[in-house]
Amino acid sequence: METGATISAPSVRQAPIQRAIAVNDAKICYFDWPGAGPTVLMAHGTGFHARCWDAVIDLLGDAHVIAVEHRGHGRSSKTPPYDWGTLGADMAAIVEALHLRDVVGVGHSLGAHVMIQAGCALTERFRALLAIDPILCAPEDYARAKPFTGVHPAAKRRNIWASPDAMYDSFKDREPFSRWRPQVLRDYCDHGLLSAAAYDEEGDGFRLACPPDVEAQVYGGDRQCDITAQAAALDLPVTVMRAGVRPERPNNPQNDISPFWPGLANHMRRATDVFLPELAHAIPMEDPDVVADHIQRLRA
Repeated sequence: METGATISAPSVRQAPIQRAIAVNDAKICYFDWPGAGPTVLMAHGTGFHARCWDAVIDLLGDAHVIAVEHRGHGRSSKTPPYDWGTLGADMAAIVEALHLRDVVGVGHSLGAHVMIQAGCALTERFRALLAIDPILCAPEDYARAKPFTGVHPAAKRRNIWASPDAMYDSFKDREPFSRWRPQVLRDYCDHGLLSAAAYDEEGDGFRLACPPDVEAQVYGGDRQCDITAQAAALDLPVTVMRAGVRPERPNNPQNDISPFWPGLANHMRRATDVFLPELAHAIPMEDPDVVADHIQRLRA
């Protein structure tokens, strides 16, 4: 990690304002933390939701922050298609619809891919990007990729939970969640479930805010949206953070392979590579401080 920049002391921010906006035939939910200075626009990874950023946002002082929930995730509508190009178009449409300018775009995993798409489409509206372990492949990997036709393991995720507490207790001692800050896991569980009534279903308990079949469809499209040419031409400062640890998952060894293309920063015009060998893919969940530090650098 570089030295010289400091993060704001943790603060107790007011609860965000939950809003919704219609873009591209979907109702997109986002959370708005009022504040000052350049707007920080945040995009989460596959299967997550906007409130997974809370621990990072608490370190950003009085910054204006907007955290978006992709279609199919969180409280956004479950409106297909869920291909990555559509998710990128949604993010660009949100930037335009909210009249955002001087934006620091922050994305994790899928969210980094989406935010780079938005930055390429609306470069003049962005100040800089922070791409956290982005799922981008080398061009040759996209060239030989075939459409995914199987059943992704995410489709078999447990969907029904008695309570957020039950979900937390089930996950807290298991990889990769055992690596997370406890408060981030708490936020993931507390805000990652919806009542059965929210899905027009009968019965007690809660359902995942990103249904397993939606998560599986999103994962299945990760090699079908090649933006490497656009990324190479992007004229924005970009900080690319990449992880070094791949927690062992015996039942799905493919997840031990880094989704990140190590050559991405060199491929881009104005990118800086930040390698974090001690962290795994869920960098914002494991170390909110390092993420907040780099956001503040880009805001400054």
